[in-house]
Amino acid sequence: MRTILFFNQKGGVAKTTSAVNTAAALAEAGARVLLIDADPQGSATNYLGYNFSNNGDLISAAYNSSNHLDEHALETAVHNLYLIPACSRLRELYRKLKSDNSESYPLRERMASISAKNWDYTIIDAPPGSGQVVLNAVAAAQELIVPVEARFLSLSALGGLFRLIQNVNKQLNPDLKLLGVLCTRFREEENHSQDMADMLMQKFGSNVFYSVIHEDEAVAESARRFMPVTQMAPDSVGAMDFRQLSEEIMSN
Repeated sequence: MRTILFFNQKGGVAKTTSAVNTAAALAEAGARVLLIDADPQGSATNYLGYNFSNNGDLISAAYNSSNHLDEHALETAVHNLYLIPACSRLRELYRKLKSDNSESYPLRERMASISAKNWDYTIIDAPPGSGQVVLNAVAAAQELIVPVEARFLSLSALGGLFRLIQNVNKQLNPDLKLLGVLCTRFREEENHSQDMADMLMQKFGSNVFYSVIHEDEAVAESARRFMPVTQMAPDSVGAMDFRQLSEEIMSN
């Protein structure tokens, strides 16, 4: 089982959109995928049609139970894709669990209970920032995908992100490795987008995914309809982008 974290300290870079649709594309390709919404805002949970404000009891059980974490997973409308949802109490829950043991990282510890033979991929959607919830997510992951909007301000924030990852490698999770930097919200008709994509390639070289996620109305609409774009608009540019990304991930 591979555990892949989608994370960027900066918000608005299509992180949740990328996590949900990549998970769906992997599932569509035949992989068994568990998506963990580790963001107290619950955007991935909402994207897949669940009301995150109603999940408090399930989340408390998932993180406090002696059962396997994945036994609490919810079935989604996508075949082979399951969800551990978020709720508004998630940050409070992490804080409480950690206060009981200052050395603990609850998500990492619960991840260890997952029946690895049942899953090909676990995808974690983390919130932006650098607080306790983020540290729980980076502590639990094996691989990291960094979505970066094809905009200058998004690129300029990467220095702080990679300093954080270096510290995580040294102090918390030496096994976490960068799987790739993903260019998102790419506008082919704009010179600025192309310039930023070129800058990403110059700075990170082979660590940049060949796949690019274009700005596509179908992707935005899929969130409003509570289903991945691969399901809502299977022939759209966005759906093809995420399928290509999933192929890159599977071949890596």
